[in-house]
Amino acid sequence: MIAIGGVILLLDQTVFVYSDAAEVATWWNFGGLVVCGCVVILACFGRMLAPSVLWIAWRVVPALFWALQASWCVAYFGTERATAVPWLWTVEPAVITLLPLVVRPAYAVVAALFVSATPALSSFVVFGAIPHGIAHSTFDALGNLVYVVVFIGLRTQLERLSRAESEVRRQRRRAFDAAATSEKRVEMTRLVHDEILSTLSAALLVGDSPPPVLREQAHQAKCILDGALADDRPVTAGRIDTHEAMGRLSRALKRADPEIAIATRIEADTVALDVAEETARAALEAVRNSVRHAGPSARREVLVAISDARVRMAIRDDGCGFDPDGQAAGFGLTESIAGRMNRLGGTGTIRSAPNAGTEVVLRCPT
Repeated sequence: MIAIGGVILLLDQTVFVYSDAAEVATWWNFGGLVVCGCVVILACFGRMLAPSVLWIAWRVVPALFWALQASWCVAYFGTERATAVPWLWTVEPAVITLLPLVVRPAYAVVAALFVSATPALSSFVVFGAIPHGIAHSTFDALGNLVYVVVFIGLRTQLERLSRAESEVRRQRRRAFDAAATSEKRVEMTRLVHDEILSTLSAALLVGDSPPPVLREQAHQAKCILDGALADDRPVTAGRIDTHEAMGRLSRALKRADPEIAIATRIEADTVALDVAEETARAALEAVRNSVRHAGPSARREVLVAISDARVRMAIRDDGCGFDPDGQAAGFGLTESIAGRMNRLGGTGTIRSAPNAGTEVVLRCPT
């Protein structure tokens, strides 16, 4: 838009005063034509140019324009010094309006004032006085500051509207994601409660008909599912005492496996609440997976190390193990374990082999 306005100035004013170029040095006229050419290029191809090219042009064009205005008195060799003015002055409104694109608004206003006054300052230095034509044109040029102020106002308003629009889109996206997640959670909770838990509860109430092993497995599965539903709550920000966090973790793991061994090395007083809860949930999922798949005689242990910099948990069992490369990762590993760690900026890895047990290692910053 600025460059298009500059082209209009070239056609409406510059072409009619370019005859004055006959009384100015060739090098100065060449520089002026370069400025005019840049304005035309920006108007015609600005939307196709790379941002880096535009960024350079927005700086170079005003700088070159100012240098030419400052050196006009040196380049002028005509005889009508009292009334002569630089023919390039006609495109000044477009050039100085580029300034707010590269500097802060206050600096752009000051720079625009300085550029407009440059021919008068240069004349005073070179000629020892300010010719009548330059003085008159300087007052007109100072009025070009209005273009800069108007553009700054428009740009500020557009940026405010853009930020507001982006925030609205972000809030809508968050609301949509939250609604989708909530709906999925409610549906899953209803399915687990109405179908799976009710079936397991019924199995526990059927006298002595079911085999004891089946009753024990049903009871264990019901406890695991009860814990899973209890864990389906939002994680809040803040910090928690490390020993309190370990107490919560220990109780949760003992519910999944009463015989599990837990060893700790604590070197920090507190830990981020989201880190404590999410790593605990990931560790609990690893223990549940072990309970389901490692075999009835498998023993489990958890090693926890918490420092000021990171949390590390290793969940191990001596069960049947499996081949990680030959078996697709289930939801428990990809989302409940690795997914939770990734969201915290950490990692969740699994090492296993047939008949060699399984180890899940959780790492994340505190």
